[in-house]
Amino acid sequence: MSCGTGGARAETFSVRVRAQDDLGMPMANLQLALAGAPLGVTNASGELVLQLPGKEGQRVDLSASCPEAYNGPRERPTLLLQRSVGPDGAAKPSELVLTCESKEHVAVVAVRAQPNLPILLQGQPVAHTGPTGTAHVMLREPPGSAFQLTLDTASRPDLRPAHPSRIFTVTQQDAFAVWDQPFELTKKPVAKKRTRAKSPTVLDPNPPAP
Repeated sequence: MSCGTGGARAETFSVRVRAQDDLGMPMANLQLALAGAPLGVTNASGELVLQLPGKEGQRVDLSASCPEAYNGPRERPTLLLQRSVGPDGAAKPSELVLTCESKEHVAVVAVRAQPNLPILLQGQPVAHTGPTGTAHVMLREPPGSAFQLTLDTASRPDLRPAHPSRIFTVTQQDAFAVWDQPFELTKKPVAKKRTRAKSPTVLDPNPPAP
């Protein structure tokens, strides 16, 4: 905590810390400390109210740590101690908003193709299309990464294209994508019927007398 100027007497200032994830949802278990001393963690609503001693206009540098599955916080946990008054004239806490960024995001892909086809990720099946030809694949991956899904058509050699693939990119938030894969059916060659040749008629060289 940096010292203020002047001879103002030390007071206590109320500060409400609000933690959220990168989707704006309340973030519990964000840890706060001052000069190495723990101050507490945010509750299920993503809030923690602090009583900080200091002087009006004094800058306070807190340290904050997001839960293990998150990076951040995005903002620097610094504030100025000051009195805040609501519309009704009553004192209200100052607010500090901190944002934790998820290390992974959910990517959901809805696949529409032919029935009963395995869906591969890195050569391993992760789903199968059902009797109606639809399936859903859900993955958790770091933002900015990409993954490739492949429809395995080994059991359907009549489908073209064979083994189609699609690459999906994980965005900075949970996302939903649709993979609508059309196919063409190749016709199997029709085998020609083989006709048996008729045996030639053999005439009797010695026909019976009439």
